[in-house]
Amino acid sequence: MKRVFISAVVFFIATQFSFSQISNGFWQEKTQNVSDAYLGGYHFTDKTFEYTINGYDGLNPITAFGGEYAIKNGKIFFSVTYIKKAVGGQLCRSETSTLNDSWSIEGSKISIVKLNPSIKAIANIKIGDNYLIIDKQKFYKVEAN
Repeated sequence: MKRVFISAVVFFIATQFSFSQISNGFWQEKTQNVSDAYLGGYHFTDKTFEYTINGYDGLNPITAFGGEYAIKNGKIFFSVTYIKKAVGGQLCRSETSTLNDSWSIEGSKISIVKLNPSIKAIANIKIGDNYLIIDKQKFYKVEAN
């Protein structure tokens, strides 16, 4: 009897802390449509994620950040372990970057900054067939071309 109880407890804990209930791939904010660049969004693989900044924002030196995640009871637990930053480059007018009156920094190099300790955050999440809602922001699954 004790063995059955322990097995049941282990099964319950394992299912409550499943690593990924989100389909692997890129989940873009606001729309499934992709034009010249992606909007902001998450790339999920198994238990890791990377959030990429809106591709139309050419002035933001942070291009992405990522780490690990877990889902439990309608919440997503993020542990951000790195940030990708654009370093260097030249300020110019851009045809692709439409935010910030088309100003952009072009020709920069990407530097990865490891965070120690990692940054922890918790958000509400709802998972649909082809969408996610993370703290009231809707993301749609975008298939690779």
